[in-house]
Amino acid sequence: MKDLLFLAHRIPYPPDKGDKIRSFHELRHLAENGWRIHLCTLADDLTDLPYARQLKEYCATVFVEPIDSRRQRALSWRGLHRGLPLSVPYFYSPKLQRRVDRILARTAVRAVLCFCSPMAEYVFRSKSRRLSERLDGWAAGRLIDHEPRSGPGSSLPSCPADKLVADPSHSVRLIMDLVDVDSDKWDQYARKKRWPLSWVYRTEAALLARYEKRIAKAFDATFLVSDAEAQVFRRRTGEDATILGIANGVDLEFFCPKPLRGEQKAPRLAFCGAMDYYPNVDAVVWFACEVLPLVRKTFPEAEFTVVGARPVAEVLALGALPGVKVTGRVDDVRPYVWQADVSVAPIRVARGIQNKVLEAMAMGKPVVATPAAFEGIEAEPGAELVVSDSGPEAFGRAVCDLLKDPGRRRGMGEAARTRVEEAYGWPARLRALDVLLGGARD
Repeated sequence: MKDLLFLAHRIPYPPDKGDKIRSFHELRHLAENGWRIHLCTLADDLTDLPYARQLKEYCATVFVEPIDSRRQRALSWRGLHRGLPLSVPYFYSPKLQRRVDRILARTAVRAVLCFCSPMAEYVFRSKSRRLSERLDGWAAGRLIDHEPRSGPGSSLPSCPADKLVADPSHSVRLIMDLVDVDSDKWDQYARKKRWPLSWVYRTEAALLARYEKRIAKAFDATFLVSDAEAQVFRRRTGEDATILGIANGVDLEFFCPKPLRGEQKAPRLAFCGAMDYYPNVDAVVWFACEVLPLVRKTFPEAEFTVVGARPVAEVLALGALPGVKVTGRVDDVRPYVWQADVSVAPIRVARGIQNKVLEAMAMGKPVVATPAAFEGIEAEPGAELVVSDSGPEAFGRAVCDLLKDPGRRRGMGEAARTRVEEAYGWPARLRALDVLLGGARD
């Protein structure tokens, strides 16, 4: 077995939201394939701390550092004056840095996997001799406004992933899962907001773009949640050979179809997601205010259920609208999807694989998605899901067309499940990660 240092910006459990779903399945996959994992992670939500016990099933060591979100936000603004993106100081802890360096000093770590861009700071600031040598002489802790020279060349050719070969010449292999191109996402947010938030978001986008470029040069390989997202990153960084897409999978046993007993009187629509995340907030507010009234002209009893933790005030207010229910956090989202006639994904901001779409498809539900929600998903529009223009009239008409046709809904749900079974099992999706890292067993 070989040792791997896994750095995650949030504790990867429970797998109940996008980033945790992806990080948990990566961690579990690597453990099941022979890696001895040392997990170093943060908890800005103290309710996550007890879950460290579950992660010991997969890790040789687990270190979770609690951080105070208010204090970290203050540190973020200080970091801005040093040219750092706000997210980097927010997720930086000197105590966690010491633990990272201790693991590197005492363990024969063969690879470091960073999950999300802020965790690269623990590599850049490391006092580990092995990492400083690995970074070809870069000074540990160098400020981002000092442009580093290019890191050592990589033997990784361009995509596809099955052509990538781990380079054994470096004692510590550095791999980054950026998930999304966050700099581009903040650009999108800036276009949606007024000053002063637009200025904050635009500044964060510019600083993150520089930081992401530094990551692309320093790490052996960087992967993202889809080929489309990887292409955006290549274009923005000017890098190519070490960048690829590794899409999310679905837990096919957990997210499975379940026949409902009896008939439902009112047509039901559902959306699941973290309700303090701006793209989700924008999606449900738009659907509830602009689309649902159009649907209720044809189906006056139609109900729209918003399922997800930490709903912001804007989302809670939707509960006062006719036909809208906001649940807040639930122990299990599946019953709400099983009971829905149609799962809607009215995402208009940001990109990347939408877990909510894949999970609904895995449960055999017909999905109506915007082009933004569909991006990166390998499925046939019209047969395995519906992709509708993000205009309210078109989206509402697509929902109504499905509600009018139970046979089409059933057939589309069955086709969706088949597609997910064929293409989205986690082991198949993460095979490219095995290639990037090389074998865990000597």
